[in-house]
Amino acid sequence: MPRYLIASRLTAAAEPEQSGPSVRGGFVSDALFTGTPKFAAASFNRLVVDEATGPSEKTPGETEIVELDADEAAARRMAAPPGVIVEEEKPRWHGLLHPMAELAVTNNAVSPGMGAAVELAVRLNGQPIEDAVVTMSLLSIRGGIGTTSTAATGADGKAAVLYDPFMWLPFTMTVTPRSRAWAGYAQVTSARMTISLLALPRSGPLGWWHNALGLTRYSPDLGSGIKVGVIDTGIGPHPYLDHAVRAGAVVNGEFTAGDKATEDVAEHGTHVAGIIGARPTDAKDYAGIAPAADLMALRVYPGGGPLGAESGYANNGDISDAMVRLSQAGCDLINLSSGGLLRSELESDRIVAAFNRGTLVICSAGNGSGPPVLFPAADPSVIGVSAMGLINTTPRAALDIFSMPMSLDRYTMMGAYLAAFSSFGPEIKCIGPGVGIVSTVPTKTGAPPAYLAASGTSMAAPIITGTLAALLSRDSTYKALPRTREKALWAANVLARTCRSLGLFFPYQGYGMPTILGG
Repeated sequence: MPRYLIASRLTAAAEPEQSGPSVRGGFVSDALFTGTPKFAAASFNRLVVDEATGPSEKTPGETEIVELDADEAAARRMAAPPGVIVEEEKPRWHGLLHPMAELAVTNNAVSPGMGAAVELAVRLNGQPIEDAVVTMSLLSIRGGIGTTSTAATGADGKAAVLYDPFMWLPFTMTVTPRSRAWAGYAQVTSARMTISLLALPRSGPLGWWHNALGLTRYSPDLGSGIKVGVIDTGIGPHPYLDHAVRAGAVVNGEFTAGDKATEDVAEHGTHVAGIIGARPTDAKDYAGIAPAADLMALRVYPGGGPLGAESGYANNGDISDAMVRLSQAGCDLINLSSGGLLRSELESDRIVAAFNRGTLVICSAGNGSGPPVLFPAADPSVIGVSAMGLINTTPRAALDIFSMPMSLDRYTMMGAYLAAFSSFGPEIKCIGPGVGIVSTVPTKTGAPPAYLAASGTSMAAPIITGTLAALLSRDSTYKALPRTREKALWAANVLARTCRSLGLFFPYQGYGMPTILGG
């Protein structure tokens, strides 16, 4: 049965200065459930409703979750006063590029089956790579849709990828290591193959993406005095991100506090956080753009997904709750490298409420290889970010090379290009580097600090977030402003003033790419 989210509208009657929500038209539970106790809206009480037993009070949260059929949901939506939002739960996924989509049509709902296998050995500098994710694309012998089969390498660096030879024809292999190597690809030519991956560069603390923004030297003070929230798959462990505040997790409507709850269930959130604020102790490793910023991470992904997609899906309710929590915790900027196809009234309300408290939200546009821009990046009150790359910054043998577009109008005279995977449209506010970005990923105990190259609008958004944090850290006027909508407006204007056109079509780049002079 579909799940619906019910919440008080924070922007209905709240003054910008207020830190808590307000409700117009009565309490949420009054509006929709007879016999439900009255709770103060500011207490963030949440009700999980079971149709058999009725409402019951649970742990503090902000959004009520209700399982309803469509007719009942429509009736309760009609009965709700103006101060209440009722909408269906909507999936959200992060904007990390999965280039397998560039190689073959995939559909993991179609089982690859068993009966045969392709054995792949994965090497780096002649040594086996353990725990790399190997994905084989399969073409249907009978025609029609394809599928994929996935396995992980063992300690010997080998993986056996299974398939049904009476149904499928092996086509290509992609390999995503956990650290220290570029992702690679190869066409399947035999039942036993070897792929040798290329080592990541170690020429930090600045990468090509820093230089593209105008940074010419590493400054550990960039971002000082600016608080940045990261809503993602979690964070760490990673020694270069030990300074980040672990704010907990909001998953399935439940808030859980503590470091363990904030720990990354994949690698995406750690990569995003490192782009913004990593503080390397080894000069060869890459630094965040605003290493002095105060990072606060909140996890909204449940984990437990299949191999290669371990994070699972987030939803509009948990993301909305996370925005409220981080905004009320005093974050100046929130990075959200997630989105979905369906617009959410609840997310829009929380974005505006955050804006009214002085918090600007920055979102990845999505990796749809064209329109539409995913929501909430398409919301007019956020900074929607598309992704660009630069010629000769990605090895030809790396999977990220598939980010280069075929259309000439996506290239500039200076060698920059709109990434082939990037979503775009009139909602885009600016563009940021998002191809072959090397950043932190979770590190095993006793192992060297882990790094990985990744591509996606998920990488472009935190680059813009870090850039704006660096710019605002030098802006004494901004720092003196009270936490009202004027503070968020000032931040947006600072970003707009520093954007420079790359020479691309406006829906590709918005106002262009921001710059930080010097370091």
